Formats: sequence, structure tokens, C-alpha cells
Amino acid sequence: MKKDSSIFGTLLNAAVESAPQPIIKVPGYTIMPQLHLLITVPFGFGKTSLLSNIKDIPNHHFLTDTSLPGLIGTLTKDGDLIPGSITNCGNGVLIIDEAQRLSTKATEALNSFLTHGWHSRSMGYPTEPNKRFGDLNKEGWQIDTVQNGFKVNARFTCIWRGER
Repeated sequence: MKKDSSIFGTLLNAAVESAPQPIIKVPGYTIMPQLHLLITVPFGFGKTSLLSNIKDIPNHHFLTDTSLPGLIGTLTKDGDLIPGSITNCGNGVLIIDEAQRLSTKATEALNSFLTHGWHSRSMGYPTEPNKRFGDLNKEGWQIDTVQNGFKVNARFTCIWRGER
């Protein structure tokens, strides 16, 4: 990653340089601990301006739809994938401005991703089991369908801000 001399760049560079090395090696996979950054300072400290200055980070995605489908995606009744922000930023950076606007279900899903690296979702209608979208090794995300739902695995770094 190119060094950035902005305040945000200094924080991110320090976090990247102090990150632990890969911790789990399984044939075909190296599971990396993910870096996540939560910015909470009082109103008026320029959090939104700070986040808007990261256009040079490769593969970044700003979360605009704060619903659960907007975050993790959904499947149509025909079995087609409608991607969410997690799949759009696989192996990259998900940026959430004003995290307090996330729906309760989206917040729970985000916590599941940040803690475990995956989240499963029931669709409420039958889905074709054992269908796969994406490639965790190449694209940083993978969706496997199960009976009546799907499971999303994803690797990404999350930077979000909220009010303190």
C-alpha cells in the first residue's frame, strides 16, 4: 500500500504496520486477522471529511444502503445474487459513515462479520442448496446457498464512524 501523509493515512499506515501476521494456514487458505477502525469523537471534529479523503485506497466501498440486504446482498426467488456492500468490497475496505443509521439486523450482521468473518441469512423461501457465488481466495467473498437461505464468508477491513 502506498504511504499516505494525511492524518487518516498516518493512522491507517500505523495500523497496517502493527498488524499481526497470518495466523491460520489451511491448504489453499491463509486466514488473516482483519484490521478494523472505529472513529468516535464528538460532533464537529471532521469525521466525515476524514473518511471522504480516502479515495486513493484501492478497492474501497462506501456503504449507502443501511439495510441488511444492502450490507450483505440477497437472493432473488430465481436464485440470482443481488450483491451487497460486503461483496463489493471483498479484500478491500468497507467505509460506513454514521454507523448509527444501520438497521438492527444489519448491525448484527456486521458484528458477525467483524467477529467471525461470516454471517448466514434465512430468506423465508426455498433456495437451491449448494450453489456458490464468488471465490473467497480471489475475490475476498463467497456465498454458499443452503436450504431456505445462504451463508456469506467475507474478508475486508471495516472503517466506520459514529457519534460518541
